[in-house]
Parts: sequence; C-alpha cells; structure tokens
Amino acid sequence: MIGNKASVAAFGQHADFNSVLGGLLVDIICSERYNQHMNHFDGGQVMLRGIRMIIAGCIIGLAGCANDAGLMTHAVPVSRPVWQPMDTVWWQRFDDAQLNQLMDEALHNSPDLAVARARIAQVRSETELTRARIVQPSLSLDGSAVRQEFSSLGYFPPPIGGSVFNLGQLAASFSWDLDWWGKHAAVYRQSAGNLAVADAEADEARLVLGVSIADAYISLQADAASLELLRGMQATRSQLLDIEREQEASGLIAGGQALAEQAALASLARQMDQLDGQIRKDRLQLAALMGAGPERGEKIRLSGLPALPALPAHIPADLIGSRPDIRMNRAQIEVVAATARLAKIDFYPDVNLSGNVGLQSIGFDNLLKSGATMFAVGPAIHLPVFNSNSLRAILGARYAEYDMTVETYNASVFEAMREVAAASVSQTELASEIRDQSRLQQNLATTAQLADLRYRHGLEDQKNWLADRLAEQEAEQGGVELSRRALEAELAMVRALGGFPRHQDGQNRP
Repeated sequence: MIGNKASVAAFGQHADFNSVLGGLLVDIICSERYNQHMNHFDGGQVMLRGIRMIIAGCIIGLAGCANDAGLMTHAVPVSRPVWQPMDTVWWQRFDDAQLNQLMDEALHNSPDLAVARARIAQVRSETELTRARIVQPSLSLDGSAVRQEFSSLGYFPPPIGGSVFNLGQLAASFSWDLDWWGKHAAVYRQSAGNLAVADAEADEARLVLGVSIADAYISLQADAASLELLRGMQATRSQLLDIEREQEASGLIAGGQALAEQAALASLARQMDQLDGQIRKDRLQLAALMGAGPERGEKIRLSGLPALPALPAHIPADLIGSRPDIRMNRAQIEVVAATARLAKIDFYPDVNLSGNVGLQSIGFDNLLKSGATMFAVGPAIHLPVFNSNSLRAILGARYAEYDMTVETYNASVFEAMREVAAASVSQTELASEIRDQSRLQQNLATTAQLADLRYRHGLEDQKNWLADRLAEQEAEQGGVELSRRALEAELAMVRALGGFPRHQDGQNRP
C-alpha cells in the first residue's frame, strides 16, 4: 500500500519519471518482504518472485537509462496541398491516335517503368513480411526423433553413458514481445511509408516518361510541319529570284536585289538542313523513350501537330496534392518519423516472454506417458544503461534527418506552386498571342486570295502575287511555332499538376 500511495502521489503532483518508478519499486520490495516473512513458497510463487525481482531490476535500470532530454525536431511541414483526382491517361486529351499508340507501347516496354514496378513488388513483399513478423504472440510447433549414442565420459554416467537411445520430443514454443512503447506500430508505419514512396516513385516515372514522349512527339510534328512550310517558301523565293534576275537583265530594276534573294534562299537551305537533322533526332529520342530500336522511330508518321486540349481558365496554385513527387516527399516524412520513433524507443527497456511446453523422453515408447511432460517459461529484458551517448547520437541524427526531409518537402511544395503559377501565366500570354496570330493569318490569307484572283485576271503582276504568297507562308510558319509553344505550355502545366484535372469536359480549344 505504501508503494501504491507513493505512485499515486507522484502522478498527482506531476513528479518526474524517476519518482513514479521509485513508487513502483517500493511497492514491489514491500510485497517481497511480506512474502519472505510469511515464508510459504511453492513453485509458482518462486516464479512469481523471480518475475517481480526482474521487474524491480528493470525499474532500477530504467531510472538510470539513457534519456533524450534536449533532443527535438524543429521543422514543421506546410499544410497539405489540395488533392484532386487526375486523369491517368491525360495524353488522350490531345486527340491524336498515333500519340496514344506510342504512349501505350512506352508504358508496356519502358525499362524505367519495369524497374519501378519491380520496386513496388519488392517493397510490398517486404511490407507483408513486416506485418507477419510483428504479429504477437508467436506460436510454433516442433518435433524431433533422434537415435543417439551418449558418451560414457560425458554428462550422463552409465548406464546412460555409453549406450544408444531413441530420443523423442514434441513441443509447442511461444514468444511474446511486450511492446509497451509502440515499436511494432512504428515498424509497420515505416514499412507502409516505404510502400507509399515506391508507389509515388512509379507514378513519377510514368508522368516523366509520358511528358517526355509527348514533348518529343510535338517537337517531331512541329519540325516536320516547319520543314514542309520552308520547302514551300523555298519554291516561292526561287520563283522570285528568277523574276528579279530577268528584271535586272532587262534593266527594269537596280542590280543587287537578286543577291538579297539568293542570301534568303541560302538561309532557308540552312534552316531546312537543321530541321531535317532535328527530325532524325526526334525519331531516335522517341524510339529510346519507348524502349525500342531506331527502326521504330522511322515508322512514326508525320501527321501534323496534335489538338490543343482544354484546361480550366484558372487553376489554383495549391492544386498540387496529386503530384507524385509531392506525395513521395510526404510519404518520406512518414518513413523518417517512424525511424526517429524507433530510435527513441531504443531508450526504453525491451521485455520479451518466451517458453515451451511439450513431451520429451528417452525411448519412443515413453513419449506419451505422463512423466514425459516438460515446460519452460521466463522473461528476458534488455536495458540501455551504459550506451547513453550512442543512443543520443543516433536519435539526434534521426531528428536532423527528419528536419531535412520536412524542409525538402516544403521546398518541393513551394516549387510546385511556382511551376503551376508560371505555367498559368505562360498559357494566358500564349492565348493572347494565338488570337493575334489567328487574325494575322486570316488577314494574310484573304490578301493572298485577292492577289491570286487579280493575278489570274491579269490585274496583278507575278512578283507581287508571289510576295503576298510568301507573306502568307511566313505567317503560317509563325503559327506552327506558336502552336508548338502552346502545346509545350500545356505539357508544362501537366507536369506542374501531375496530370490533367479529371473533372473537365475534355473539349479541345479552338
């Protein structure tokens, strides 16, 4: 009773941990003194007394165990970003059947995604193994039958020593880790966190691969369209050069104008050579991203730029909770937090109970007799008493790792918000440019049509007609580059958000 009152008083007065332990120790010692005074122990009481004394030793050791005073974390994660389901096949919104086919092949054949899938399978198996190991208590059944000759100079004297006997044993063994400090839960959280990290890494690899393929495909189609327009411009300028040479020869224009046209044609030829080389590189890059040989890239058709998919007019910058890298960094915080928790649990005693019960005999015919029973049971304890410095160093390192992981997560959140905002600004600017470019091309197309009509009726000379046609072709070239930039801006938004928002109508922009 004295010990119980001391314990209650210690808790009631918010005493330190050692005061509480002292109260419990007094209670155990008083109980032992009482049992010794009564002086009637049977076997069970002897076992109980042994357990009590072990607990008393634990309390004495716990009072002198390592402590984590002064060790703490400092970083605080920013609030979770808004999570929204994302379209996992976002590339279908570009409305390009060939792009869809390339994506399907890449997802199936990509070595990077195969590695990511294998990593998920590995971590999932490790998580299942962890779950199986922490199930408590554990029970196993064992049996053995051995024919053995005992040494005459060993532990057993004759007639056992020097004789051969059949030894039989059937036993059930159990062990129970008394998880007072939540070690099993921390181990499982650590394992589950690693699985979440692996899942997010696979999603990140899928997103990066998809964006890379779409970017290379857009580059290929834009380069091909530009090359075709340059060829048309080359033909137009060649006709202009012939006219200017005739006019110079006739003295209708001053000399030197044909030289300027020749320089323009030479510049077009260089651009065409560069685009032709870039197209070959685009094909090789697409083949590599798809996990195929160069011949696969040569089979890609030049079908024109994909359609521009629709996104909301305004996307909040905090709509990044579905980004794989954000989820990965958040899951990494959970892993490191569980690791730090395990490091702190190492400061406390670790108590296990183990035992076995069964049958054991010399001679198989005696195995099922009543006297063949045997059992053993007892506790085991680990006390961290003399390794305080190492435990504190490990815990300090885990806390520092937690702080670094949290700050890495915070930085990734802020960077993702910046990327979304930057992509949104680019889209707004490009939308205005696209409207202006569209009006310009419409006006030039109308002018070219009127010039063509006048030329066919003899009201316009060929040189002016070709000049109007060249202006229209140059505007088309500018339109292709602007479309490329707009599609690349869409990809930047996809990368910034981690995909397309799922709850959109998916209609393409005009």
